[in-house]
Amino acid sequence: MFNRIFKQEKPNVYLGKITVVPRSHIRRSLENNLYTGENLEDSLHSHLNTIFDIPLASECTSPNRTDVAIDVIIENFQAGNFLEMHTGEFSFPIIWRPKIKIASRLYNINTGKTKIAVLVTIKLPWKEYLSRLFTWRAILGFRPMFDAEDMKILLSQACLRLLQKTIRAV
Repeated sequence: MFNRIFKQEKPNVYLGKITVVPRSHIRRSLENNLYTGENLEDSLHSHLNTIFDIPLASECTSPNRTDVAIDVIIENFQAGNFLEMHTGEFSFPIIWRPKIKIASRLYNINTGKTKIAVLVTIKLPWKEYLSRLFTWRAILGFRPMFDAEDMKILLSQACLRLLQKTIRAV
C-alpha cells in the first residue's frame, strides 16, 4: 500500500531541438579542413543526433503530465590550432585548444516550464594538446591538428558530463 503512495511515476524523455550555433567567418576559415572538405558544424550536428537517439517531442501525441523534453545546443566550439605571427624581428605564437560549450534545457512537455538548464564547457587538456602539437601532422601543416573525429570525441565527453549534471539536478 505504501509503495503505491510513495512511488513516483518515471517521466518519459523526448528530444526537443538540437542546434549548433554557426561560427564567425574568420574562425570557420581558420579551422575548416580544406583538404577533405568536411564542415565541422554539420559533422557535430549529425553526431549529436546519434548521441541523443530518443523519440522526438513533436511526435508525442498524448504526453503524460510527467513527460519531459530536452533541448541541446552547441553554443560555441573551436577545433584548436597553432599559428605563428611574424612582425619584423619578433615572432610570437597564437595557440588555441579545442573546446566545446554545450547547453541543455529540460522542460515539461505539457506546460513548457523549464525544470533545469545546464551548461558544460570541455577543453582538451594541455598535455594532450602539446603532444599533438609536436607531431608531423602539425609541423608540416598538411592537415589541421584537430579534425572532426577529434571534435566528436570531445563532444561525446561534453554530452556525458551534461547528462550527469542533468540527472544529478533532477
